[in-house]
Amino acid sequence: MRIQHVNSGTKAKWKTKGTILQLTVPGVEPIEIDLNEELQDVAVTVDVSLNSGFTALEKGVGNWYVASVKIPAREYDYQPTGETDDEGYDILEEVALDVNMRDVTLCLWGIPDMTQAQKESEVR
Repeated sequence: MRIQHVNSGTKAKWKTKGTILQLTVPGVEPIEIDLNEELQDVAVTVDVSLNSGFTALEKGVGNWYVASVKIPAREYDYQPTGETDDEGYDILEEVALDVNMRDVTLCLWGIPDMTQAQKESEVR
């Protein structure tokens, strides 16, 4: 996975296990995203933001950008089915591949001081 720091400041912590990306911000519910589930036939970007109460991370545009995950388009492989056509050639089937984590880009945005942000959110 490629990491890009979009701006300055403290960033969310991240880790991967297989194709699952976990993002963590201190004092906030973490989020896990299975990048295989987000994979499509075109490149996609999954935005991750803090919710309105600054208490959880959520997919989509919220109160504060935390990260953007750029996932390349799904790739396919052609594998023999074990059958042959009338001329003796292998019949192939198209098989979708898992996301190649080396091709994913994680863009990290600076996050606010969570203690201060949560206090300000309670005042509103």
